[in-house]
Amino acid sequence: MGISSQIAFSSSGGWALILPTMSNGNFGQDAGIFYQFLPDLPMARVMFLAGIAVTAVGLLGLPAGAGGPRLRRSAAVVTVTGAAAVMAAIALAFTAQVGPYGTVIPALHDAASDRPVPYTPVCGNAGIPACLQPAYRPYLSDVTTALRPVISQITGLAGAPARASQVAAVFRPGPGPGAGGGGQILALKGSPPVLYLPLGAIALPGSFGGDSGSFVSQLKVEAVHAFVTPGGAYGNPAQQAVEAVLLQNAGIPLALQPQALGDTPWPLMSGGPRSAGRYPPKIAAAARRFAALPAATRHAWLAAHMPALRAGRLTLGQLP
Repeated sequence: MGISSQIAFSSSGGWALILPTMSNGNFGQDAGIFYQFLPDLPMARVMFLAGIAVTAVGLLGLPAGAGGPRLRRSAAVVTVTGAAAVMAAIALAFTAQVGPYGTVIPALHDAASDRPVPYTPVCGNAGIPACLQPAYRPYLSDVTTALRPVISQITGLAGAPARASQVAAVFRPGPGPGAGGGGQILALKGSPPVLYLPLGAIALPGSFGGDSGSFVSQLKVEAVHAFVTPGGAYGNPAQQAVEAVLLQNAGIPLALQPQALGDTPWPLMSGGPRSAGRYPPKIAAAARRFAALPAATRHAWLAAHMPALRAGRLTLGQLP
């Protein structure tokens, strides 16, 4: 088990997939909730471990002192059969393909396993309807608490979401259920726009050291980021400054935002607040200037300039 664990930590494919302590590529955060557990790897693993057990039993009958010729011939057959099962399992593991919902072994895969798990969502009011998979019902209050102050600032602006809907956190970014797409951060897509929430990719309160405060903060950060900066990039200085103001008005002070940004999954950019522990002076100054405007003035400016801002065509100097 110890050797298996060490190999599993350093491998992400091939025969190591069937080791008993292997977790890479074996299961996703939302397996069994949004989509079925794929049985392909467990089947190969059972074949592998059963083959080892059968081989070990067969080896006991091979020595000359184990019994007569008939027993030794039977033991040889058992040993070869067990070894063949081991080799077959290894060969199957090398054909494995890791997809959004698990690891598929074509020779063992059943298309019925690809069917999503049906459910009736539970919804709350975040200024827009926010709907989750019923298994996530305990976190609905945190989700609405996080989204409400963000939605209140962007309602009426181009690209503002009409609703929020949870999607599965997947093995790797890629197509997810329905029109929402996948990925591991909040994404704003569709017409009318929908804010898609892969909550399984975030440290939930009570798990992995997560707490309600950090969960709410990360949802705010990712929701603002999805609105201002389409895609996974960190954003240009003007986008960062506007995000900073929206987050400040959503309850995360400017000085605390670099810490909140530290939990986000998009790429770290040199000189950004995550690397410096604070906003660069020019971005901080622009954010303070923009935050000092009356709320109605800020909203009117965003209404006029949101498409250009989201496209990355504005500079810090163009912020009012």
